[in-house]
Amino acid sequence: MNMRNTARILIPGMLAVMFVSCRGEGPVAEIEDSRTVQTLAKQPAPEASSAQRFGYEHRPAPGPAAQMPPGTGAPELPFTWAVPEGWEQAPDRPMRVVTFTAGPNDEVECFVAVLGQSGGGITANINRWRMQMGQDPLTEEQVAALPVIPVLGQPSRWVEIRGTFMGQPGEPIEDALMLGLICPIEQFSVFVKMTGPAAAVEAQRDNFLAFSQSLTWSEPSSQ
Repeated sequence: MNMRNTARILIPGMLAVMFVSCRGEGPVAEIEDSRTVQTLAKQPAPEASSAQRFGYEHRPAPGPAAQMPPGTGAPELPFTWAVPEGWEQAPDRPMRVVTFTAGPNDEVECFVAVLGQSGGGITANINRWRMQMGQDPLTEEQVAALPVIPVLGQPSRWVEIRGTFMGQPGEPIEDALMLGLICPIEQFSVFVKMTGPAAAVEAQRDNFLAFSQSLTWSEPSSQ
């Protein structure tokens, strides 16, 4: 048998073996890799809420100040909150647990979001917020020196940034103020953030702190 005929036999066979391996029908290691890829490919829908992404449950806190987030039939995060007087709950937004508006013209927005693990890291998120306000990034040392406020029983970095807010579509907000807290948890990170015109946000400072510190763990409901 000459080399040309040998190649005609061997090459299709080699391709067949490669095809079978890629389909997860090869050795055990190949099957494990294939299953891992399939698992990662099942990403949540873009419009899924944070609660739906992480599969946690939320219960409203007792009392008139408590409000259940929209879509109460879906599992929600395992903490409750007290809503400050005058705050209005806004429609659901992607990647947010809940959103509120405040101020005479609802020009102030406050929301809670949850990201898996560190959500990219405290410093990276703070610098992303600073970029939204047109400010220079901070170093790791500067971030470590920021004030700490307890949220959900965890020391959380307090962020206060003034500048031109460019974090949303539309016209930038001149002389804006951003207040934020980043609460790191083992499984995920909780972000509480408020933005709007500086004077309007300043008027909501105490309410923002009260709301952030009202976040409380709740027991999961029995299924």
